Amino acid sequence: PPSALPAPPPSASPSPPPPSASPSPPAPPAGPPLSPGEDFCTNASLVEAAEAAMTEEAQAAAGTFEEINDGTSVPGTCLASGSSTVGLLKSEEPDPGYLLITPHTSTDVWLVDASSGDIVHSWSTPYGTGHAVYLTADNDIVRLENDLELEANISLRGGASTISVYDDAGELLFRKVINNETHRLHHQFDMHTFDARAGNGTLFALAAYKLSCEEATELGRTSCEEEDGLYVEAVLEIDTEGDVVWEWYMSNHVCDGCDNLTKVPINSGSG
Repeated sequence: PPSALPAPPPSASPSPPPPSASPSPPAPPAGPPLSPGEDFCTNASLVEAAEAAMTEEAQAAAGTFEEINDGTSVPGTCLASGSSTVGLLKSEEPDPGYLLITPHTSTDVWLVDASSGDIVHSWSTPYGTGHAVYLTADNDIVRLENDLELEANISLRGGASTISVYDDAGELLFRKVINNETHRLHHQFDMHTFDARAGNGTLFALAAYKLSCEEATELGRTSCEEEDGLYVEAVLEIDTEGDVVWEWYMSNHVCDGCDNLTKVPINSGSG
């Protein structure tokens, strides 16, 4: 893990907003219990119960899962019977293209044909996901990961310890760990110009930065749990050598009881 990072710069450009989340399909209704090893899609009574429970509007919104084995369709609450985890949720005429999927806590990454639901390529990695993955023009994946063997001194939902790059055969090309007493990656990053193969460019990563209660109090914070401190947002620019070449910290843009539109009241929120 890196040592404490240098003092933050006084100002920076705003980071891009995070992508909006798509709504999840409704959960299947309660019904007869499944037998060991039985798939929901193959249990006719559960499928019928799901169809009966869904209004026409809900069915239209949820779409259908097309089963890989025989092409039959059931409501969007059902997993494809050809796979325990991957099916096709589609409208009447799905757009061509691919989906890159890295499920929460899974060590696998799947590239899925959006028009058929078929897995066209997959990667197996050592660690669970840190909630973000990108595919490069060279068919490498750049992925946030969470190594559970590393001690997490900063605890937050969506936390991650590592940024890794794998080629299409799963070989590691790059790894950077940011998981120490004051910094921890989380949720998202922006590829910017980062190219691990060419050895140039940079990416921007979100990180939680932990202030001690003494530091937070000096900035005007009135409530702080000594064990937890106060987490503020940070943006780190990282090059292909793994060096942090630029930083932005929310703690440089807070105030106590001010009405400055360029700053955020430090006593808003919790923590």
